[in-house]
Amino acid sequence: MKLQNQFTINIIGDSIAAGQGCSAFYQTNEMILELDDKIWYRSKSQNSWSALLEQELRSGYPDLNLINNGCCGADSTQILKGLDQLYHQENLVLLLVGANNRKIPNGMEQLRLDLVSMIHHLKKHGSQVVLMTPPPSTIDNENYPNRLYHLDKVTKIIRDTAFHFDLLCVDLYALIHQYSKLHSLTIEELMEESGCLSDGLHPTNKVQALMADYTKKRIF
Repeated sequence: MKLQNQFTINIIGDSIAAGQGCSAFYQTNEMILELDDKIWYRSKSQNSWSALLEQELRSGYPDLNLINNGCCGADSTQILKGLDQLYHQENLVLLLVGANNRKIPNGMEQLRLDLVSMIHHLKKHGSQVVLMTPPPSTIDNENYPNRLYHLDKVTKIIRDTAFHFDLLCVDLYALIHQYSKLHSLTIEELMEESGCLSDGLHPTNKVQALMADYTKKRIF
């Protein structure tokens, strides 16, 4: 994909999209989504994958505008309901959702239907859409009692939806698995880093950097 001189990228999704997990991660007082009695605020960190991606792209495109509308804790239905607050007809939208659907009965079918609705809405307004899969989590995190589904199920739905709509898919799930095998590291080792959240789900600084680099190469 070749960028225009003035180009806006909007990252929409959950806490993984927001960059949670890296060091120096914090929540601002800027509200980005309000649904019923719940409010989501913008999160930031210079070590997040989106900040790293923006830094790399700005060297060639100084007028680039990258917005991260990651909503920590949001599932796909909440993102869909709040899409009009999160989306303002940006040129390119990166969708990274689904991890929180693992805790919802029938969450995978809900994810599939919500993705279809979001894609139709975004394409109708002329935006290019890229789907992203979440990176893998540790065995312990996958086996929490509230995990009704695993991330491989989330990833399959995202991959299948991207194929159905002929959309580019940035497959972070496959990338991190390949990286771990190539460097003889376990997912547990990649998801543990000093100064990071290290909860087994949210990417460490190392994984955030891999996400940024791969996203840049895959899309641009």
